[in-house]
Amino acid sequence: ILVLLVGVTYFFGIAHANGTIDRIIEVTLAKVGHRTVLLPLVFFLLTAAISAMGSPLGGLVMAPIGMMVADKRAIDPMLMALSIGTGLSAGAFAPTSLFGIVTYGTAHQAGIDLNPFVLFVVALTVNLVLLVAAYVLFGGLKL
Repeated sequence: ILVLLVGVTYFFGIAHANGTIDRIIEVTLAKVGHRTVLLPLVFFLLTAAISAMGSPLGGLVMAPIGMMVADKRAIDPMLMALSIGTGLSAGAFAPTSLFGIVTYGTAHQAGIDLNPFVLFVVALTVNLVLLVAAYVLFGGLKL
């Protein structure tokens, strides 16, 4: 985990120095426009997609970007952090992600008939419900 954290920190240092992070933020804000209300959902979906690509910890790359966007658009940082966290958790149980593969394999070895897509849909649904709760609790309705 330490190597992963050091690697991600180093990666973001390079990306910040060469302007890549600023460009990603500009593109995201341009696509959303003045609809700040959509930003937590956008970051949930982006993080879930990155997390579903393999390693759930890969979704952590969205945290620095999300915090910068939250600061620029006056979004409660806790709401943005929870949208990224729930997206990370939702994507983690995709059939293509490490947690989804391990969970399916463990259930299969234990003789439990588990459909990996059902697991993903349940994780996605639960995390969307948590995102809605966070949205209400941390000022999303004011956006």
